[in-house]
Amino acid sequence: MTSKNRKMNILYFIIIPFMLMLTPSASMAGDIPATDIEYVRMLLLQPNIDFNLFDGNELCDSLIYIIENDTTSQRDMVVRRALCALPETGDERAVEYLVDYIPDYPLDCLQGLGNFSTVESCDALANYIDDDDVFIRRFTAESLGRLDYTVSEEMWAKRDPVLARLSGRLEAETEDWMIPIIEASFTVSANQVFDMQPEDE
Repeated sequence: MTSKNRKMNILYFIIIPFMLMLTPSASMAGDIPATDIEYVRMLLLQPNIDFNLFDGNELCDSLIYIIENDTTSQRDMVVRRALCALPETGDERAVEYLVDYIPDYPLDCLQGLGNFSTVESCDALANYIDDDDVFIRRFTAESLGRLDYTVSEEMWAKRDPVLARLSGRLEAETEDWMIPIIEASFTVSANQVFDMQPEDE
């Protein structure tokens, strides 16, 4: 790390907490807009920030910009935390980035995909239910159990294949502590009832 980068890191950890103390309402009431990209980036370096207080679409814009463009020495931390914050926006544009970054941050992205009941999210998760890494299997199973398969006909068509994958995983699973997790996801998914009313003509 260069001397310049070291100085910048020191400044971040000195100045950012000071700024947050001076403007407590910024993180409490969203007084500073989520479109302030540098402010959002600074918040990503702080613990326990509630991003739900920001406008979801604006926050998603800023997080996506940061993921695509951050070139600082703290990029790894910033991008990871931005990916973790994306599900809080509720913006389905997040799905594309969570899927793309699974190879780099698998646990964070697989967990985040459980917040989006979309075909793309479901398909991506299904690819990892039999992964060699038990923790990847865990986060995948949990997220599949959090999806709402009743939101559309397309998602409902995904439910039975997901149940089949979870059932197969139950039979193949070698880690005893994983069995209740997979069973819980299977039960939640199997108990969903598709009752979409036809649109009035």
